[in-house]
Amino acid sequence: MHVHRSPAQDLDLTNLVQKWWDMETFGTTHSKVKPTSHEDQRALKILEETVELVDGRLEAPLLWKDDDVSLPDNRLGALRRLERTEKSLHRSPETRKKYQETIESYVQLGHARKLEESEVLKPSSKRWYLPHHAVRNPNKPDKIRVVFDAAAKFSGTSLNDHLLTGPDLLQDLPGLLIRFRERPVAIAGDIDQMFHQVQILQRDRPALSFLWRDMERNRPPDTYEMNKAIFGAKCSPAIASFALQLVIKNGSELTLSRDEAAAVARQFYMDDFVTSENSVETAKVMLHTVVKLVAEGGFKLRKWVSNSREVMESVAPEDRAHAKTDMSTPLPSERVLGIAWDPETDMIGVHRPEKRTAPPTKRGVLATTASIFDPLGLVAPFTLRAKLLMQDVWKQQLSWDSELNENDTHRWTAWKMEAEQLSRLRIPRCFATPESEVVRRELHIFSDASEAAFGAVGYLRQIDSTGTIACSLVMSRTRVAPLKMLTIVRLELQGAVLVARLHDSIQSALTIQVNQTFYWTDSEVVLGYINNEARRFQTFVANRVAEIRSRSEPYQWRHVPGSLNPADECSRGQPLSEIDSDSRWFRGPNFLYRPEIEWPSAPKTAQPSASDPEVKTVGSVTVGQSVPTLLVDPARHSSWTRYRRVTAWVLRFACNFIARHSAQYRDCGNNGPLSAEELRLAEIHILKATQQDAFKSEIDLLSRGKSVSVSSTLLQLTPLLDSSGVIRVGGRLQARVY
Repeated sequence: MHVHRSPAQDLDLTNLVQKWWDMETFGTTHSKVKPTSHEDQRALKILEETVELVDGRLEAPLLWKDDDVSLPDNRLGALRRLERTEKSLHRSPETRKKYQETIESYVQLGHARKLEESEVLKPSSKRWYLPHHAVRNPNKPDKIRVVFDAAAKFSGTSLNDHLLTGPDLLQDLPGLLIRFRERPVAIAGDIDQMFHQVQILQRDRPALSFLWRDMERNRPPDTYEMNKAIFGAKCSPAIASFALQLVIKNGSELTLSRDEAAAVARQFYMDDFVTSENSVETAKVMLHTVVKLVAEGGFKLRKWVSNSREVMESVAPEDRAHAKTDMSTPLPSERVLGIAWDPETDMIGVHRPEKRTAPPTKRGVLATTASIFDPLGLVAPFTLRAKLLMQDVWKQQLSWDSELNENDTHRWTAWKMEAEQLSRLRIPRCFATPESEVVRRELHIFSDASEAAFGAVGYLRQIDSTGTIACSLVMSRTRVAPLKMLTIVRLELQGAVLVARLHDSIQSALTIQVNQTFYWTDSEVVLGYINNEARRFQTFVANRVAEIRSRSEPYQWRHVPGSLNPADECSRGQPLSEIDSDSRWFRGPNFLYRPEIEWPSAPKTAQPSASDPEVKTVGSVTVGQSVPTLLVDPARHSSWTRYRRVTAWVLRFACNFIARHSAQYRDCGNNGPLSAEELRLAEIHILKATQQDAFKSEIDLLSRGKSVSVSSTLLQLTPLLDSSGVIRVGGRLQARVY
């Protein structure tokens, strides 16, 4: 059977996987600093020089790649797309009506305007006709969004091909959700039509033209121009985010301090504002302050929701997420930054994947797994099982649409059935806060590894003034083991690196003070590596230990028995049936609820032994009469000539180093190509080092003028030492001069 897939379907999967991967990599990358490309720098410069507030509205340009823009006339292509859109709308009267109303509202609100014929005929190198179509949000089925296809090609190019994406100005979404969980009173709002509040400069509007005739398919279409930023242009998110940040920065001069403004800006993720406060009063003040602040730039913050009825009653009904909700009835559930939130019970969770026909293929497994949006890793042990299945399928080198074998199909079907129950799993939104004043907070980050995967999980431990202890899962991350086999020790070390990175991400997200951090692993070998002061390691271990020690101190690391390690769940996977709000996974290990003196005692950390394969045998350059060791590993070179030359270069480096730091040897340095003498000395060095390793006792006897032992294998060769200390064959060759 041949399955045809449209480019749009593949693009949807690509976008889904990219979004999933962005969430998966938070807290796991070596550096949190976002790289800035030359194009990003250009885009930022354009925004800084051009965006300004005009008559209460922010005006911004499109972010062109080049100053001189010349677009082809694509009116014919746009007309064909309009006819297809009209045909699709004609089949659904309800969608057609909402589509017409949406475009009409664009005109009435000033988001778009109809052009006169003379304006259309006026030449413009930026004139581009945008195809458009309807998109329905599955979470808001009664709402239609008109999306302009800026990626549509004509004559081999598209509008997006000429635009810069712009810098990523968004906050880290997991970090924002961590702050959302910090305090008892939560609030969340949404900027109404954010893109449409940013006005595009007049000179760039021809590029945002589109055709429309209000479904009157028997007449030529009219030409419209969008006056505002559009959904579909790849520069729109950067433009809107920059504009919002500028409003907050400028508005802070009137209402907030610079630090307060920065804190407010940190609580926005594109058009979503999410935060938590210590009291109802501070929540109300924050809500109304932010509304007033963003209104300075024409943004309207509405669709408010809170777990406090008192906060909700301070908001006008039309500005609530559910305007008709009776405050005496249970508060309706919400989606906040993609996660499920029930304000009535103040519980959060992960949405189950959308019910869709997902065939038992590699494509189906990836699409369904990536559709589970879990930025905090709340159900990481469960999703790990799907990742492991995906890796097994990958090893089989199946095509994207080939069906899985019987065993993998059974695993996949069982996992999907469990995933249907995801919506039942809920935990408190607010970190478990004791009723009395918190006097101490600690972060406890655990790691573990198996042959299949490694992972890390972090908990916030809080102690109140009465001594009551509460613990909450903050965030977790899992990684499947690489296809290239690694030893368990190396995987455990990878887990320890993940712990250090995860801690830094959590710590940078939190605004509450943490008094102390503890890192936990059940690997005594890894603890030995981290505490090592004497040995040098192979590159793999050395680099990771260096990173761990740059992010933490050895004394912060503790040993936890494997049976008590909650990270075991995120290294082996766990059925959903074994995960509930009272499980170790969410509450942390039982010993964290006891005084520190009752925690697992740390075994005496032993220094790595010389026989450990990860410990490097270090060669040395010697001066005087001592015998050298091999400076270069011969196994890494394919020929004697190359090996000798590399050794010569190493010896030169050592001699030059000594010459720079010792007046006695100052005239011994060399430069330029290797000389014949240097190659000869390198050969002597190699021979002496090799002979010292194989014939140490013989060299000792010969150097003292004695004969070798009668048991020596060299006895019949009558060995002797030449003037360089190299063993030579004796007998009739003794007369030869070396």
